[in-house]
Amino acid sequence: MLESPEDVDYEPLAYQINQGHLHDEARHYTTSFDIGLAMYRSAEPSAQAFIRELIRLTMEDYIAGTFLHFPEMLELSNRGRVCLTISLGQNSLAMALNHPEFSDRQVDIDQLYREWAAMEWGKVLPPVGPGLLAQKRWRYIALQFERLRSEMQFEFDSEHLGNLLQRYEGILALESLNEPFVLS
Repeated sequence: MLESPEDVDYEPLAYQINQGHLHDEARHYTTSFDIGLAMYRSAEPSAQAFIRELIRLTMEDYIAGTFLHFPEMLELSNRGRVCLTISLGQNSLAMALNHPEFSDRQVDIDQLYREWAAMEWGKVLPPVGPGLLAQKRWRYIALQFERLRSEMQFEFDSEHLGNLLQRYEGILALESLNEPFVLS
């Protein structure tokens, strides 16, 4: 299923919900990016400097919480650090399982997360299954961040991000998502 999601016979309701969400998000993102960039460009230089630094810090925090593979996220989450992917995933699953449409599809979310963690690979994201999904997610985020970073003309703090910045740069440099991605 994870290798070629387009070939899966999805539950029609779940597919419909997901497609609607994808279209909404794409529209919101495009509109927000263009409006935000126009507002940034029209701001005074001192305001631009403040906005640029705020955006840089926010993006660095996002990279620090996102360019982790699943076992790293779970470990941090278990130690009390909020990992957006874990928190949103758990909350979304819990909300979905409360809907009557899914009453016959109950699962133990903690058990599900343990099983997903067991599926991950040490320090290589293979170009199949969950590894490919992680590569696609990282690549999408990195491309969007690069677009904004380039437009606002700033650099990330490599000391603060360490190997996570190397992962960010590595996924951008990857020629194809058909090859394994070795984590730094």
